Amino acid sequence: MNPETAAKWCKQHNAQPEHCLVFMLPDTEWTEIQIRQVAESLPVVGRGFILDSIMDTAEHKTLALLEWRNPLVHEQIPPSVSGPGENVVHVIFPKRGTTSLVEGIPVETVPPSTTEVEFLLPSNAIGPEVLNALGSLVEKCLKPTQPFTGFGYRKLRFFSGKQPTPQGEEDFESWMDQASQAIEEWDIPEPQKKQRIAESLKGLAADTIRNLKMSKYDCTAKDYLEVLHDVFGRTEKASDLLYQFEHTYQEVGEKLSDYINRLDKILHQIILKKGVDPKVADQVRIGQILQGAQALDPIMWKLRMKDRRETLTYSQLVKEVREEEALLEAKSQTSTQAASRSKPELATVHTTQTGGMVPSVVSTEVSQLQAQVSTLTEAITQVTRSVAELQKIVVVLAEGKDTPAKALTMRPKGESAKPRSIAISGFCFRCGETGHIKRQCPNAENLRKVNELLLASAMQEKRKRTRKTERAKRKKMVLQQMSPQF
Repeated sequence: MNPETAAKWCKQHNAQPEHCLVFMLPDTEWTEIQIRQVAESLPVVGRGFILDSIMDTAEHKTLALLEWRNPLVHEQIPPSVSGPGENVVHVIFPKRGTTSLVEGIPVETVPPSTTEVEFLLPSNAIGPEVLNALGSLVEKCLKPTQPFTGFGYRKLRFFSGKQPTPQGEEDFESWMDQASQAIEEWDIPEPQKKQRIAESLKGLAADTIRNLKMSKYDCTAKDYLEVLHDVFGRTEKASDLLYQFEHTYQEVGEKLSDYINRLDKILHQIILKKGVDPKVADQVRIGQILQGAQALDPIMWKLRMKDRRETLTYSQLVKEVREEEALLEAKSQTSTQAASRSKPELATVHTTQTGGMVPSVVSTEVSQLQAQVSTLTEAITQVTRSVAELQKIVVVLAEGKDTPAKALTMRPKGESAKPRSIAISGFCFRCGETGHIKRQCPNAENLRKVNELLLASAMQEKRKRTRKTERAKRKKMVLQQMSPQF
């Protein structure tokens, strides 16, 4: 296509040739987006509009007519530009009219600066004041925000790496936790982060950072923490810590919240060793808690029964566990108070918050113990008398005489012919009742009854041992007497 044909094409679309140009594209498959990309690559002010496009299948070319709002300066536009896919796009300028704005002078002889540059100049309505204001606004927007370097902040505690930890310093794990959170929250440039970390180091720790800077010039604050963790951190491997984590179980009597805190400390070390992805830390924590908690823990039962589609985070888990622990503690206190009101005659030892006991309750308990001691003394006396009588019987048997009826029928004073058997097995060591054990006792504590049952148990056991010993002695003596006859 020549410039004259391009000018006729512009006339068909009622477009001025000064505002148009034609693209000769080296293929028949061109989209509007690709044509606009080629137009945007031209050094032209404004955006071009696609008026028409013709596909020449014979020559495998595509012609596109574009129009701009302002007249085009041909000297600023190259005759060919590069398109997508390393294709070369040729530019054709439509032929302009024979007369120009200056009468009698052909268009080709008119300098472009006198006719076209005026359309590119800004309007006179925009004064210098507006331009200055826009310039200052752009300067403020592009100016980086300066941090509040003079604003006060809480400095990190000192860390030197000495063992044991000197007074006024932090141990490594506590210091590392604070420093890791601080560098993520400080809204300051990287050099100031490194400066604040270096301010809290001294001794061996400061020497470690100095050696790092000598070997690595462009180190960051995270590099500081990594090298400190390598030098002063735990020496276990990630696999060893993971084994320890999987074999950490809840101890008997330990609260579930304390068990979760113990697990979290080990899990944090595993994450630092890059043994577990932080994204799955919550799932790993929940899995070990379900496996390592006590089987009869009521809070653990509730956590298992709840149907959750999302995994609980550390804070959500601790919150639920603490709420359940507080609820169980309140229920336990309520049941204890109700039991003490239902049986006020039972003397129960109450401990105050400071660790002391009420004086009136102490005196009552002392009197009970004294009565039990006196009862035990009388029982021992009776046992001694019984032993003496049995010794007399043994002597008679040893001499080969008949056992006197009186000696055989003598019994300790206060003991009936048929001693009364006391049911002492299977009773509660808290209230003295049968049918349950101390851990499941719903009643109030009854020390008097428990001590009486224990004392009766001791007496019966002693009588059994005495009878067994005496029978063995008698049998031995009889055998010794009968042996010479044979």
